[in-house]
Amino acid sequence: MKKDIKAYIRGCDTCQRLKHETSKPVGLLQPLSIPPRPWHSISLDFVEGLPTSRKQNVILVIVDRFTKYVHFIPLSHPYTASRVATLFLQHVFKLHRLPSSIMSDRDTAFTSLFWEELFRRLGVDLAMSSSYHLQFDGQTEVVKSLEHYLRAFAADKPSLWVEWLPLAEYWFNTNYHTSTKLSPFKALYGYLPPRLVEFVLGLTRVAAVEDSLEHRQQVVGLLEHNLRAAQVRMKQHADKHRSDREFELKLGEAITPISRLPPVDALGHLAPQPAKSLETRIIKKRRLPTVTEVLVQWEGGDQDDATWELLFKLQEDYPHLVGKSGLKCTYCDAPNSDKCVM
Repeated sequence: MKKDIKAYIRGCDTCQRLKHETSKPVGLLQPLSIPPRPWHSISLDFVEGLPTSRKQNVILVIVDRFTKYVHFIPLSHPYTASRVATLFLQHVFKLHRLPSSIMSDRDTAFTSLFWEELFRRLGVDLAMSSSYHLQFDGQTEVVKSLEHYLRAFAADKPSLWVEWLPLAEYWFNTNYHTSTKLSPFKALYGYLPPRLVEFVLGLTRVAAVEDSLEHRQQVVGLLEHNLRAAQVRMKQHADKHRSDREFELKLGEAITPISRLPPVDALGHLAPQPAKSLETRIIKKRRLPTVTEVLVQWEGGDQDDATWELLFKLQEDYPHLVGKSGLKCTYCDAPNSDKCVM
């Protein structure tokens, strides 16, 4: 009977199309290749949902995929791609030069045209996770550990976490990591990190120094507890809930049709829509005809993502928007008409 039930379910059109699959997700985790040297490949992520401290409520986490060395950079909502790029320049580039590749999720800062064009011109490869599949980059173990103990730290010190964030970064980088069998500090610099001065009551006559050392010792103890509690082996944990399976499709078998997808461009990306024109310019090159370009701000983006587009291409690609789209012209601050560039 069990065999007959299985055969019936496999052939049931309603079951195959509508029933929820309860088996483990198919396919084991496939980690990316190991970088050849420190700061050759990095991953970026944000720790959000933190209490506001000194007007900051987000932490940009930058991880070197080779040594697991991290930088914690505070910032506040709303942040833009240009702001994140500036912080990257101030905190990472000046110390470690440009990486060859950057791994990230699909946060709006990382999918913006500004971010993509900036790093394309700098020769940096950008790799992004698939939606709802954040294990792709192999850094989830690190980032999730950081999120757990940073959130716990922020909850215990809600008004002071920005002040003590450098200490959290130092503690994480000098702590032993099971994946590398040594601390990120030693992996990067080749020697053991200097020890912090331990607090001993009564060794200093200066009250302010004694209070500072005592407070720091409490924070270090809290960080150690949270870090040791949060460290896990990401691949081993992920594969516990997955199964290794191969697909076989025989010639002539029916495949359930899927719903129609939204229109996409040649690269498979959702086709963008212009929001408004910001500026126009006339380009005249020697022995070439004069062309008009329009600085276009796209829907869902800010002015940092605006791009120069050929006017005739816009008129070809978006004929339904010309003169009747409701886009506002920079010059007349009114819906575009036939006299405007859009």
